[in-house]
Amino acid sequence: MKIEKYQVHGEIGATIYVNIAGNQYEGIVDENGKWSIDVPVQQVGTVITVTQKEKDKIISTDVKVEVVKAKLEKITINEVLNTDTFVTGTSRPGADIQIVIGSTEYSGKANSEGRYSIPVNDPHEGTIVAGRQSMYDKISSDIVTTIVGMAKGEKPTINEVKSNHTFVTGKGLAGSRIKILLEDGQIYTADVDTNGDYRVVIPAQQTGKKIIARQLTPRRMESDEVETIVVRAMPAPKPTINEVDTDDTKVTGKGVPNSRVYVKIPGKLERYVSVNGNGDWEIDTGLLEAGKEIIAYQELPDRPNSEEVKRTVVQLPALRNT
Repeated sequence: MKIEKYQVHGEIGATIYVNIAGNQYEGIVDENGKWSIDVPVQQVGTVITVTQKEKDKIISTDVKVEVVKAKLEKITINEVLNTDTFVTGTSRPGADIQIVIGSTEYSGKANSEGRYSIPVNDPHEGTIVAGRQSMYDKISSDIVTTIVGMAKGEKPTINEVKSNHTFVTGKGLAGSRIKILLEDGQIYTADVDTNGDYRVVIPAQQTGKKIIARQLTPRRMESDEVETIVVRAMPAPKPTINEVDTDDTKVTGKGVPNSRVYVKIPGKLERYVSVNGNGDWEIDTGLLEAGKEIIAYQELPDRPNSEEVKRTVVQLPALRNT
C-alpha cells in the first residue's frame, strides 16, 4: 500500500511521519508539496496517524485516517463464443480472476502484463458470463458481465428447388445438421452424410417461394443463411398415341427415349410402359371395341407428369361382298 497526500499548507522539505500500530515510516515533502511513503498492506479499520515536522519541530497537528476496503477497477472480458475453451481479458497484473458461466465457476490468475486466460467447459450460446478480479484476498472489483455468442460456421450450398420437389439438397460439412426454413415458418432438418451431401424432406412449395438453409456444425457453430427461390417445374412433353382401330391388338406411340409412359384403358388395363431408345412404345391390349378411349401421359424424373393425351378406337369399315 502507498499513501500519497498533497499538503496545501505544508512546508517544502519538511519531514512526514506515518505511524501505524507502533511502527513509524517517514518521508520528505518535495518541491511541489507532495509526499509519498511506502507502507505494508494494512487491515481494513487500521488507524494511520500522519505528522509533519521541520527540524524536529512539529509544524502541523496530527492527521488520522482509517484504512477502508479498496475496490479494484473492473476487468475486461473478451468476446466469448459457444466454441471457446478459454475466457480471456485484461486485469491488474497478478490479480486473482473469478469467472462464472451460468452456475459454473472458474478461476485463474493474470500474468505480469495484466492478461488472463482461463480454461472453461462447453459454454452455451446466450449464457451470462460474469467476472471480477481480487488481490490480497480482500480487494475485489465490481462484477462485469457479457453473453456467450454463437460462433459462425461455413455456409452450406443449396441446390435449385423446383415447384414439384418435396426435398432440398446441397452440400455441407460431414456430420453437421442442416436447418431448412420455409416462408410459412416451418423448419425441417437433416444431417450431412459422410460425403458432404444432405437431403431434407419438405412439402412441395409454390413457384416464387423463398427457402433458407443454415448449417449447424458438431461444435455448435451456426452459419449465416443461404437462400434460393423455388422455380416452376416444366412438365414432361406429351407422348403420342398412334391411331387404333378395332382390328388392332396393340397400342403404340412415341415418347421420350429411355423413359416410361403411363397408359390407361378404362375397364381394361392401366400400367407403365417403357419407351425404347428410339422413342417408341407399345402395349398388348387384345382387340378393343370401337369408341373405347385410350389415355396416356409421359413421366420423367424431376419433372411433373405431362398432360394426358387421348385416342379413341375407330371402327374398321365392313368389307363388302362383290
